[in-house]
Amino acid sequence: MLTTVCDFTLGPGSGPEVDVGVGGGSTAAARQGPAAKPFNLEFVSISRREHVELKLQARQYRCLHARAVARLKRLQQRHDHEMAQVREQLAAVHAELALAQAQNRDLRQRVFGAKTEQSRSVNALVADMVRPDDAPRRPRGQQPGRRGHGRTRLPQLPAVVQDTTDATTCPRCGAATTPAWGCESAEVLEIEVRAYRRIVRRPRSRPTCGCGCLPGLVTAPAPEALWPRNKLGLSIWVELLLSKFLYGQPTARLLQDWTERGLPIAQGTVTEGLQRLAPLFQPMLHACRDEVRSAPHWHADETRWEVFEELPGKTGHRWHLWVFDAPRRLVSRFRETPPAWRQTGSAQPCHPARAPPCQREGWGQVLPFAAAEPA
Repeated sequence: MLTTVCDFTLGPGSGPEVDVGVGGGSTAAARQGPAAKPFNLEFVSISRREHVELKLQARQYRCLHARAVARLKRLQQRHDHEMAQVREQLAAVHAELALAQAQNRDLRQRVFGAKTEQSRSVNALVADMVRPDDAPRRPRGQQPGRRGHGRTRLPQLPAVVQDTTDATTCPRCGAATTPAWGCESAEVLEIEVRAYRRIVRRPRSRPTCGCGCLPGLVTAPAPEALWPRNKLGLSIWVELLLSKFLYGQPTARLLQDWTERGLPIAQGTVTEGLQRLAPLFQPMLHACRDEVRSAPHWHADETRWEVFEELPGKTGHRWHLWVFDAPRRLVSRFRETPPAWRQTGSAQPCHPARAPPCQREGWGQVLPFAAAEPA
């Protein structure tokens, strides 16, 4: 009978090593010695069939382990991809939350916030509380028994005289009256706004000299315009700028008013014209800004003109038009209100010792304007 002696030891590889000896213990004897371990002195005898089965199982386990490692790698990659998607979704949710909170603060300020900077004193409130309901109140306007200022005369306005030709008759018999000396005058104030076409006729002429520097037919120069092929006159642009920026009338409403008066102008024409006009005011704006910065004292305050333009890092519409007033000039700038000014771009903060005294706000809103930054 063939006896196989197998010695199982844990080798440097991934699985156990099997040493097989036939008919004796030469291998085991070689391992015996002064440094032999207890497990080296124990022997296990198996058949070759069992030895082959153990090797097949070891290979199968190695294959299963490799598959498991590959599957874990795929799962880890899918997990990383899903986590990246979740982070992007979380960032989008945080951005929407910040925008919603900003809009909520804006709406709460509009509904529950202070509507004006002028507040009634405590004494006035107490007086209203202790005043009886039947106490007489002084009415507003012209007081009875006091002499008024009379009708306001406007002699500087041009006068248009209108003569009436209706004949006066007797109400009883119907006989006509005869003209007498003098007349009664009644003054009525009227206003008339109308559009018209200004036709500029440019005469042609022929040169009489022999210099040769003029063509055969010379035409007078065209009237001055803001830009070439501009059909709208200066009076229309002046009226448009005054109505929009001085009186606060929307452009669409002004164009509707002009259309009803017989002057239809497209919205695109006005928008393009305003874009062309903006660079023409830059030198004047820079000069006014430099003049205000050189003033010894400022008055600064924010207005209720909100900024609805989307800008990087801007949430909500709590951005207002700020006004810086000096004794000789006034400049308006868009700034965030609140919080305090945050430095952006190439603006350099100004030292408090270099900025003039400013009434109304703190250094956080005033120093950025004092810095020599581009508009």
